[in-house]
Amino acid sequence: MSWISPRIWRSPQSKFNEDEPMNCVEVYTADVLQSICDQEFDAIWMRGRLWDLIHSEIFPELNDEKSQQRIAHLQKVIADGKQKEIKVFLYFNEPLGLSEDNEFWKKHPEIRGEPHQNTSAFCTSTPQFKEFFNESVKNLFDDLPGLGGVILITASEYHTHCWSHKAIRKTGDFYIDECLAPMQCPNCRNREPADVVAELVNIWKTNADRQPHPPEVWVWNWSWSMWYDQPQREVIEKLPANVKLMCDFERGGTRKQEIGDVFIDEYSLGYVGPSERFLGSKQAADKKDIAVCGKLQIGTTHELATVPNLPLIPNIFDKLKKSDELGLEGLMFSWNFGNTPSLNTAAVKLFVESEHLRSDKEKFLRTLAKNYFGNIDSDKILRAWELFCESFAQYPFSIPMLYVGPMNYSVAYPLSLKYEDRPMGPSWIWHEHFGDRLEDCLDPFTLDGVCKCLELMENYWSAGLHLYREELNRAENENQIKELSCAEMIGCHISTTKNIFDFHLWRREKMKKQNLDGPCELTSDDYSKKLISRHIQICKTALKLAKDNPQFGYHQEPHVYFYDAKTIKTCIAQMETT
Repeated sequence: MSWISPRIWRSPQSKFNEDEPMNCVEVYTADVLQSICDQEFDAIWMRGRLWDLIHSEIFPELNDEKSQQRIAHLQKVIADGKQKEIKVFLYFNEPLGLSEDNEFWKKHPEIRGEPHQNTSAFCTSTPQFKEFFNESVKNLFDDLPGLGGVILITASEYHTHCWSHKAIRKTGDFYIDECLAPMQCPNCRNREPADVVAELVNIWKTNADRQPHPPEVWVWNWSWSMWYDQPQREVIEKLPANVKLMCDFERGGTRKQEIGDVFIDEYSLGYVGPSERFLGSKQAADKKDIAVCGKLQIGTTHELATVPNLPLIPNIFDKLKKSDELGLEGLMFSWNFGNTPSLNTAAVKLFVESEHLRSDKEKFLRTLAKNYFGNIDSDKILRAWELFCESFAQYPFSIPMLYVGPMNYSVAYPLSLKYEDRPMGPSWIWHEHFGDRLEDCLDPFTLDGVCKCLELMENYWSAGLHLYREELNRAENENQIKELSCAEMIGCHISTTKNIFDFHLWRREKMKKQNLDGPCELTSDDYSKKLISRHIQICKTALKLAKDNPQFGYHQEPHVYFYDAKTIKTCIAQMETT
């Protein structure tokens, strides 16, 4: 039964953007920890912010008055987790910078590093900072005996060291490519980013090793591509011994589609992996005798995050089997969303518990179908799962599509003859008004190409959904009801997203013929009326589904609803008066 460990998960109720250590006792109760254990995960992770947890004598002005309360709460969850054989990991993106107007910089300008937006980094190259950081990490580990480990991001994300938002090469991620600017910090501009990262990691590892039961130190390769070409050997070769290198399983891969070679630069359930970058990173780590762990998403991804799960079960089996074959020494199965127990977590549980099924995909899938759904025709369920995977293999995968595309809220997105030329805005953050300038999410594809991808997605998903309905419409148990409902809502998302892009294609062609620029208002014709009518009917289906299941529309990263029955109803009403 023993399999890759640790297998790290988290509660969908834990709020990454709030104060997880302060709230962890309420979230990670004994019952929740037992539930996670019952799903065959053996570790949890939550976000740590060093400034919330330290008690420094070097820079006491950075201490937080509630730090000891947070430490006490973490100690309790660590102790409760030990009883359930659940380890606790803390994720750190450190050292977090401080706002540019923070009083600290007036007192200590000598350790002020590179600015980014409204934040200044600590210059980690200075002796004063190193002494302080070493003290802080030491105290953290001393305060949390029994901590399972730490997971470290050292590039991109929040502003930390001077190199964290200074890119050297283009990646295609527009947030990172905005960081292509010369380094200003005189201490760091002549240093390699790899040296800065290795120095910080070494402080974590040295202090972890001083503990009676050393916490594991996982170093995540997230966004090292902003500095070095894959597989970023420059960083890997400088890591201290006995850390674990956690590599994104899909990021840095390519997939062949009708629109050409598609670069995978984010989490993906529609692409199996491991990516070329993952394999290259593992090869570099193997040469240095560094253990490798995998970062996977098994619930949802930015491909579509406002449903409980994406039932791409054959892909999940392939990811797990390849992780097994690669001899990985740990798996982190989630980010701060996509953590709902579902058919997908049941698949992981079966894989962990059933060694005899790990080499027989068809037998595994049939067993899962029977175990989870009961007395059904497994042939139809397996074929439906294959078609669902085919559908997401056609996703027009790109950073712009994932980060500003409309898929997450498409069932509440009204088609309008009035074009406002409004930017799309982030797709993982709630914003009151949806954008309509779909060119923002097209790169590197054409509008025609995206429309074709979405047509293929819809065709494959509809075919799989037809088979799902035949077997699960009987609603003989709760699993049949919720998984069919989820697949129905995913179908609504795909079809409404297709409508949105088809409508925009019609709009652009009409504007071109009339020599119009945005903002402008167009006159309807038979084709646009047909699209709007189709959109209304699909939104009405989504409305019924949303009324029956409050999980739909909820995005676990910001912990807000991107849509609900009320907003879908408003969307329909707007279009019915068009």
